[in-house]
Amino acid sequence: MAKQRSARKVFSDLCVELVRQAFLGLTRPFPLAFRSHVAARLARFAIPRLRKARDRIGANLGIAFPDMPQPQRDRIVAAFGDNLGRGVVELYAGRRLQPLAAQMAAAGSGLAALEAAQTEGKGAVLVSGHFGMTEAIRVALIDRGLTCATLYRPYNNPFYDRNFVRTYRQNGPVLPRNPSGTRAFLKTIRDGGLVLLLPDQAMQGSPELSFFGVPAHTTLAPAEVALKYKVPLIPVFARRTSSGLTFEVTFQAPIPHTDAATMMQAYNDALEQVVRAHPEQYFWLHRRWKRWDTAEVADGGAAPDLASKAPV
Repeated sequence: MAKQRSARKVFSDLCVELVRQAFLGLTRPFPLAFRSHVAARLARFAIPRLRKARDRIGANLGIAFPDMPQPQRDRIVAAFGDNLGRGVVELYAGRRLQPLAAQMAAAGSGLAALEAAQTEGKGAVLVSGHFGMTEAIRVALIDRGLTCATLYRPYNNPFYDRNFVRTYRQNGPVLPRNPSGTRAFLKTIRDGGLVLLLPDQAMQGSPELSFFGVPAHTTLAPAEVALKYKVPLIPVFARRTSSGLTFEVTFQAPIPHTDAATMMQAYNDALEQVVRAHPEQYFWLHRRWKRWDTAEVADGGAAPDLASKAPV
């Protein structure tokens, strides 16, 4: 049964979305590059000063990088704000992102494997994470004449969710993570289509696999679907370049078909590798490690004794 939302929460969600829409409306006449820069500066200033956000990011960094000195954590928190601000503007840009495709460097052996599968009339499951700018992946595929659906978890703020979906649909189908969305996802794969998934959020009831050497609930669904329909499971990541406006989209080699847990561990390892290289581009606000009390490492405190808490 759905949780009843209080009038106060509804009002709060509405106010947040009105502020967001006001900013986007005021800056809409300006070029995307200008809007992206302004949003980046605002978020870079705000995120380190929002205690709840700063604590969550710092705590997650403490779990992933227990030996990271505090000054480096602080720099990542600020740079995280930069990427977040740009991402908000880009998500609301919709099809206006498509002209950027010509400036994107899309490559990797997985791209050839994906195109080969499409030539054979087969679909593919693409797995990325909340890293860089995931919508750049679908835009890069549009530039190659390919349409890619995406499965997403509806946002808690219904006002944001409504606007998000309306914009996101401009670059391909958007499937909610619910029974009807799951059915549409499976039909897309059966029909030879492409679906992009972001399985780096904790899914209660899913097995615990390693992520940064720490157990994290990880869904096996992407690998299970790839195995069932005999389609490739391809990790792909869109890294923001130093310009802030362009992306390198890397389609990694398909994960070998073995068993679902082994395949999803390979996905976790691939995501961990890109996050280690560019930690400021990962969305550290998620509670990826729900087992651990992240409050223990907030504000640069000591990391928990993960070895003693690991399951036997």
